[in-house]
Amino acid sequence: MDFHSQAYLIIRNFVQHEASNGCAVGQTPPQVCVVFEEKAHSLGGNVKLLHTTMPKSLQNIDMEFWGDVAQQALEQESQALGFLFWCIIGAEHDPNIDLIFGASFDKTGSVRGFTSDIEFTETPKEIDPFEIVPQLDRDYNEPIVEH
Repeated sequence: MDFHSQAYLIIRNFVQHEASNGCAVGQTPPQVCVVFEEKAHSLGGNVKLLHTTMPKSLQNIDMEFWGDVAQQALEQESQALGFLFWCIIGAEHDPNIDLIFGASFDKTGSVRGFTSDIEFTETPKEIDPFEIVPQLDRDYNEPIVEH
């Protein structure tokens, strides 16, 4: 399974875990976590599994700095493969309907975004993540320059 497919499953698991613990998914703040690779053995040979840091809430951070937070997290973890981001958005056709927007950023430069109903019962719709959160559009392989 590729990076982005596993990333979708990780985001789905985080959201469903919150829901199963009584959290109102529609009130979930934007979150980001760093992704790592773990090699595992299976009957079919070696398998690459993804695992993550604990999600970091971006609730009290201005949207303008979300990319900075993600990049700092990547720079602090030398073995990181990329990061995941997710938040709640309103549906285009009806802003009163909550959707999960998720995005996976691979350090190779590969990026994928999706929207899904908050119960993850429908097939996710692939979407350009920068249309939803343009603040995340940057080269994460370039070091942060402090002035």
